[in-house]
Amino acid sequence: MKPPVATNAPPEVGAALQRLRLARGLTLEDLSRIAGVSKSMLSQIEREKANPTIAITWRLANALGGRIGLRSDIG
Repeated sequence: MKPPVATNAPPEVGAALQRLRLARGLTLEDLSRIAGVSKSMLSQIEREKANPTIAITWRLANALGGRIGLRSDIG
């Protein structure tokens, strides 16, 4: 029997970032230049070795043509 999946688990930001980047045909270097985030940081985020700050997430979302939503009920 599988253990229950935690509903409060953090999102897999790195996997999502990599999927979006590759779907747009961008290399780490391309995204680094467009978003103004170091290639090293992008690599760490994609490998789930680092969590992006809100500012970096904002830059990446803008660079990839997306957007981020912030919940107003956090607190």
